[in-house]
Amino acid sequence: MTLGIWQDSKLIRSRLAFTWQKKTLSYAGKMELIRSVLHGVECFWLSILRIPYYVIDKIYTMCMGFLQNSKHPPIAWDMCCKLKEDGVLGLRNLRYWNKVLLAKSLWNSHDKKDSLWVKWIHHICGDNIWNWSSKKEDSGLIKKLLLIRDDIVNLTGS
Repeated sequence: MTLGIWQDSKLIRSRLAFTWQKKTLSYAGKMELIRSVLHGVECFWLSILRIPYYVIDKIYTMCMGFLQNSKHPPIAWDMCCKLKEDGVLGLRNLRYWNKVLLAKSLWNSHDKKDSLWVKWIHHICGDNIWNWSSKKEDSGLIKKLLLIRDDIVNLTGS
C-alpha cells in the first residue's frame, strides 16, 4: 500500500522540482501548480486508501518547499488549507479530504450495488455494512470505513 503512495510522492516531487520553472513562476503560479498536482495525483489515492498522516505530512513538506524556497515560510500550511472565502489560499486539507472521500466510498457501498468494489465489500461484510462490526483480521481500509461509518452515525444520530 505505502509503496504506491511513495511512488506517487516521488511523482509529485518530480513534477514540482523543475528549478527553472520554480524561479520564473509567481507565487500564484506556484499555488496553482501545487493545487493541480496535489488534487490531480492524490485524489485517486485518497478515495480508495487511508493515507497515513506521515505521508500527508511529507507531501505538505514538499509542497511548502516548492512554494517558499526557505525553511521559514511566511504563511503556515494550515492557513493555506483554509477556504478562499476566508481570504486565504484555498488548498484542501488532505487529512479531511481523505476522510470525506472514504465516506463517499462508504456511501457508494450503500448506493451502488452493481460495482465490483461494492460487490467485494458486500461479500466481506455481508449485505449491510451499517451492521458490520470490525474484526481483528479486517483490512485497514475496512477498519477505517467502519470508523467513518461510526462517525457518521454519531453525527446524524441515526
